[in-house]
Amino acid sequence: MRKFVLSLSICLQFLTSCGQDGDTTRARFTATEKKFSYHLGDSVIKLVALQYGKRSDIVMLNLHDDEITSVEAAKLVLEETGGVLIKIDNYNKRLLEFTINGKLYRFDPNRMFSLAGIRASLGKHSQVNKAATEAIRGFARFVLNKIPPPSPTLIALHNNDADRLTIASYMPGNDYGPDVSQVVSIPGADPDNFLFTTDTRIFRHLKDSFNIASQHNKKAVDDGSLSIYYGRRKKSYVNVEAEHGQLDEQVRMIRAVVGYIRK
Repeated sequence: MRKFVLSLSICLQFLTSCGQDGDTTRARFTATEKKFSYHLGDSVIKLVALQYGKRSDIVMLNLHDDEITSVEAAKLVLEETGGVLIKIDNYNKRLLEFTINGKLYRFDPNRMFSLAGIRASLGKHSQVNKAATEAIRGFARFVLNKIPPPSPTLIALHNNDADRLTIASYMPGNDYGPDVSQVVSIPGADPDNFLFTTDTRIFRHLKDSFNIASQHNKKAVDDGSLSIYYGRRKKSYVNVEAEHGQLDEQVRMIRAVVGYIRK
């Protein structure tokens, strides 16, 4: 009997310690899910918003539904910190598809935040059409309206394939070199994992720990991406980009960004 009481006491002490604020390994927040539907032409596009706790100062956005690692990483962090995750539900596909009058259109949802970007994306993936262009502009406004206004920095979530898009892509002389004002590559760090921001304060704070590039908000080419949209409006944005499957590293990167926002 004495052994049973002693064992019970130890168990109760363990459970109590697990519930204390100092325990960061246990999930503290669960998600409340809301689903939204948008009629894009003759098709319906779904958007999912996950609210962890009551705070909305941390907002994360996933536009490419095939970039699964980024969503898994975001959920793990938001379970610890609270905040909001917004994502397009697109059957694990990158491009969105819709029809108007029986014609099929495809576009990249991270190229829909300017007229030039929409037209270029339609031209690349299907065909340019005025009605399709206007439909996509409406959907872009719909997505932007779901982002809670108090959020100081929008955290975008992306994944890439090995060696296709890296921090080296933003170095002088490379494809995206003209689009950035500053870039840092950490020796020994995986170049596939990097941060891309419109905010020089974030750049300065994290440049000693992560590969990071700061967008040149005036000179960067308007490709319709969300970074361009935020940069032209002098709003804070950071893309946490990691190679598919590198969950632990993407979690570490997101935690660092959240830590900066809440410092």
